[in-house]
Amino acid sequence: MNTERKGIIAYWAIPLLGVAFCLWYVKNATCDVVYSDYIRLVNSYLPDVYNPEKFFVPDVLTRIPINYLCRIINVEFLGYSITLERVLGVISLGLAGGVFGIYCRSRNTGLGWFALLMAVMFSLNKWEMLTNGSGWSHFFAFACFYYHELVLDRVWAGEEKKGDRARLLTLPWLIILGTAGPYCAIYAVTILLSYGFCFIRDYYRRQYGASLWDIRYAAYAACT
Repeated sequence: MNTERKGIIAYWAIPLLGVAFCLWYVKNATCDVVYSDYIRLVNSYLPDVYNPEKFFVPDVLTRIPINYLCRIINVEFLGYSITLERVLGVISLGLAGGVFGIYCRSRNTGLGWFALLMAVMFSLNKWEMLTNGSGWSHFFAFACFYYHELVLDRVWAGEEKKGDRARLLTLPWLIILGTAGPYCAIYAVTILLSYGFCFIRDYYRRQYGASLWDIRYAAYAACT
């Protein structure tokens, strides 16, 4: 096995080790019961998980749609298990680690620096969100944010993969309406600032008028 292939495997293996560590922690630090502030959230969603009145409330922006889909599946198939949502939290954290792995590998970031980044990502400073179950949709939202920026970075750098431009058109809809919840505003602002940077940098780089890329960035921003 050549050195390059070993490096690629390492960028995937380190996040997987982080996932394994957090799963071990959740298994040994929790039991399948509701506790902490999660009790309030559970009471607001259950027992009628199909009731739209529990979603369309005055603080609707704090309601994360993907949470409702998860709870319907959880109730229907498992009778409602907090452990499932804890495991989803760890997996979502692993997805974020995977996105960082793809980015760091594409930018030739040293494995030592990447390992240090993963040590921070999978550290137990997140213990409360990992153990109370409510954190899984937040971790998943963060992974989606990172992925969007990863795709934008590829397109901006001229390293786009097939379908990346279509992803830039659809990701804001899926993330803001489906997963962002209370983070939808700051996520939208961050993406718009990113497109603003692309627009201005591209304008000065070409040194004449608006280019075709400017129009594309405007279309991506309009979706946000």
